Amino acid sequence: MKKIFILVLCLSATLGCKKDRYEFTLKAVKLNSFHKKHHFSENLFIKIVEPSDTTSVLATTDIYPGNITLPATYAVHPGLLRHLYVNPVTLQLWGDSSGFISSNTLDMKEYKIIYPIDMEVENEEVSFSLLGSWK
Repeated sequence: MKKIFILVLCLSATLGCKKDRYEFTLKAVKLNSFHKKHHFSENLFIKIVEPSDTTSVLATTDIYPGNITLPATYAVHPGLLRHLYVNPVTLQLWGDSSGFISSNTLDMKEYKIIYPIDMEVENEEVSFSLLGSWK
């Protein structure tokens, strides 16, 4: 029994160390909340950008009216396939009239599990959830 336990422990440690090989397909982003400093009638959208170069847009979302209740789920165009453990992404909330509102970077080091269903990223100003699937 002890040998089986040690074998299972070694196997899980080995598999857990290879998280960087898993690819995540980002299909949607959910805006859970944000600090509303803008005009409520403007349309909101999200840009997914490189953390090191915030002008490099990887994908964008649909537009959502800012006066409708949250949470709001945005479809991502194009669907983004990414090694999130190696290459994190930054999510930026934008308004069509006010421009940039807030941003947050997904740090996969905060996640202990390999297959999260809904990864949440938040700070004082904005809260996002990433929805997709792992390969």
